[in-house]
Amino acid sequence: MLNPEWIHFLRHEESVIVQGLIIQHAKKNKETIKILEIGSGDGYMASKLISSGFNVTSIEPVPRQPVYVPLIQSFSDRLPFPNNQFDLVFSSNVLEHVEELPTSFREMRRVLAEDGIMIHSMPSVACSLLTTTTAPLIYPRNLYLLFTGYFFKKADLKRPFQIHRLKIFNHSQTTIKLTRIILITLTRLNPLSIFRTVGHGTARSPIHELTEWRVQHWIDIFKENGIVIIDITKHPIAASMNKLIGKHFLKARSLLAKKGLHVDNIYITTFSRKRG
Repeated sequence: MLNPEWIHFLRHEESVIVQGLIIQHAKKNKETIKILEIGSGDGYMASKLISSGFNVTSIEPVPRQPVYVPLIQSFSDRLPFPNNQFDLVFSSNVLEHVEELPTSFREMRRVLAEDGIMIHSMPSVACSLLTTTTAPLIYPRNLYLLFTGYFFKKADLKRPFQIHRLKIFNHSQTTIKLTRIILITLTRLNPLSIFRTVGHGTARSPIHELTEWRVQHWIDIFKENGIVIIDITKHPIAASMNKLIGKHFLKARSLLAKKGLHVDNIYITTFSRKRG
C-alpha cells in the first residue's frame, strides 16, 4: 500500500479517540470488553487496541500484508461467531465498502450482546472533496512510482483489485498477478486519471460520495436498520484518500479539521431495544 506509515498515523490518531469512546460508553473494565473489529485490513488498528489492554477479535476477507495481529478471514454478512458474543463491534472505513448493509447489520446484531454498542468510522464529505480537488497532483507522482516498479511489489500484486468481481477470470494467482500488472499500468499511464471519476467503496462516482457520505445519509441508514446513534465525533486531522503529503502540515490540518474538513466521522451507535 502506498504510504502505509501515513495510513497508520491516521489510524493511530483514530485509535486514541476510539479507546476513549469505548471506555466511556461500554461501561466495563477494558480488560473484560470483548471487541469484534470488522474489516481489519492489516490489523494495525487492532494491534493498537490490543496493546492498550483490549480483547480484540478481527476479521478481514483479504488481509493486507504484512499483518500485525492474527486475522480471521470472513465477511461481515456471515460472521463465524455465536450469538451475543461481543460487547462492542468496531469498524474503520469499512461500511462504505459493504454492498449488503442490512445483512451485515443483522449479523452484527446477532453477535452483539444485548447491551452492546457499535463504533463505525467512515470518510466524510470533506475527505471526498479534498481527494477530488487534489487528484491532478497525483498523476506525476504515480508515473514515477510506476516506472520505478513501486506498484509491482509482491505484496501489492497479491491484492484483489476487484478482480474477484470479474467472472471471466479463474482467480488463479498467476492470472490475478498478470491482470493486476496490466490494469495498474493502463490506469497509471492514462492521462485522464488526473480527473477523478471513480468513486470509493460502493459510491459509483465522487458525485455520489457527496451524497452517500453525508452524516444525514448514515443517520437514515442506521435508522432503517434499527440502529440508534448515541453520538458522532470527528477525526482530528484533515486529509484526502490520495495520501499526497503524508505527515506534513499537521498543525494546519488539525485546524482545518476543527473547521469541518476532518477526514472521518466516527459514529457511536447501538441497536434498538426492539430486537427483530
